[in-house]
Amino acid sequence: MKLNKKDTLLQKAIRDAIASGNSLDELLHDCAVEATKEKYRTDTRTVMGSRPSLAKRGANAQEEIPYFVTEDKKPAVPRHMTLELTAKCNFRCPFCYCVWNEDPELANPELDTDGWLTVLDKCAAEGVDDILFTGGEVLLRPDLFDIIAHARERMPSATLSIFTNAYRLTGDMIQQFKRMKVDLTISLQGLATYGEMTGTSHTYRRLLSLLAYASQVNWPISVSMVITRLNIGEAVDMFIAGALSGSKSIQMGPVMAGGRAMSHQELMITRGEWERVKDAIRDLPDAGVPYFFSDEFVCECRNDLPKTLLSKWGDSKHSPCPAGKAFGVIGPNGQYRTCLHTLPSSRINGHAIISSRGSAN
Repeated sequence: MKLNKKDTLLQKAIRDAIASGNSLDELLHDCAVEATKEKYRTDTRTVMGSRPSLAKRGANAQEEIPYFVTEDKKPAVPRHMTLELTAKCNFRCPFCYCVWNEDPELANPELDTDGWLTVLDKCAAEGVDDILFTGGEVLLRPDLFDIIAHARERMPSATLSIFTNAYRLTGDMIQQFKRMKVDLTISLQGLATYGEMTGTSHTYRRLLSLLAYASQVNWPISVSMVITRLNIGEAVDMFIAGALSGSKSIQMGPVMAGGRAMSHQELMITRGEWERVKDAIRDLPDAGVPYFFSDEFVCECRNDLPKTLLSKWGDSKHSPCPAGKAFGVIGPNGQYRTCLHTLPSSRINGHAIISSRGSAN
């Protein structure tokens, strides 16, 4: 079974296996074996060759950062904003990066519906044109579609996206997100290790069926994967499963020191192990699925981290983080942070953005 973007029979086979619930494990194993056979190697564009590794972007990444200072020299809100609508989550992933796992006060009190509508009004007024809604688990917000509808009304041409663990995601929701032109990204954190990686008794099967369904209705879903000591042995299989199930794109990276992972540093892999994972994926034949790798083990914005940790996991060659310039974050309680991995700041260059109560300033 050669992996090839033209091989629709293989994609159909995996969808049938997902639906039957009987032979998916065997099929994934067969795919992994066949994909690595020498006779199926290719010298053409590799599976993820359409996007370079972040580590290879270097100085070019800086050219993609939107202007942070306007022509009249006044600070500007970043064009991309991540809104963490809730700290509540129905999973308990041991690698979770959310900073309120280190400081619970960062999540309380959570903004109500009006608070988030005010935040969106401020974003619209400041010219924000790319918003990611996340959590915690964003689908736990009963007012999620009201919030998204307001965002679409205030910013008709903006890029709107959702990041979810997908446990509450349904086919009807996928259709509704399609009508509202909201992109979806879900997390696939393991196959045999899925339960241990998510702190639940769930399996990956339903998630792959959602990927297949979304692809069939022409609203494909992107997939995020975090590689840890627990799931590194099946990282390539995870990639193949996501690609063959109809993923729009795949992002993969190592677990980062931060959030709940600060208490589970035993989950961190070495840089050598991470490079071998990337090489194995690059050696796969072309499945026609865009992907990229995130190479950070620690966020360079975290100047509060112990020097021993920074010396072990830091990367002096990594390109400067565009946090606070290309993107910013508003946490569950309405406080502004420059980065997903840092402590909050209510101001950007001395100019208040969102108060702790979520009112615009």
